[in-house]
Amino acid sequence: MNTRRSQGFTLLEAMIALFVVGVALVALVQRIQSVSDNTGYIEEKTFAYWIAQNKMEEIFLDYRIKKQFPRTETNDKEEFAGKEWYWELKPEVRPTELGNMYRLEVRVGNGPDDILASVAGLLHEDKTQQVQQVQ
Repeated sequence: MNTRRSQGFTLLEAMIALFVVGVALVALVQRIQSVSDNTGYIEEKTFAYWIAQNKMEEIFLDYRIKKQFPRTETNDKEEFAGKEWYWELKPEVRPTELGNMYRLEVRVGNGPDDILASVAGLLHEDKTQQVQQVQ
């Protein structure tokens, strides 16, 4: 008997291989999309943190120049990196034995209900009017 072995793949084998490759490609595309989404979110959080740090430094510099503490809550919008950002300042006075300690918190995000970053600092008012910063 002459058994002839055929070369190549059967239709069933080719379809199974195509299915496996298709499933792998779908998983790869979903993973790339997930990484891309995370990169955008991390970029937004970084920008928000930079804005919060900048606002806190502006407050400390204003204090050094004008010797005035921000005593009321403030919020506004600022343009940064081609986008409009919402920021808010929340001052809080904490009396201590050394004088008044002012805790300041700057929060930044896309809106009042979507805060991405927050920076807190302390200003201490003593007899020599020196400023101490803690972040």
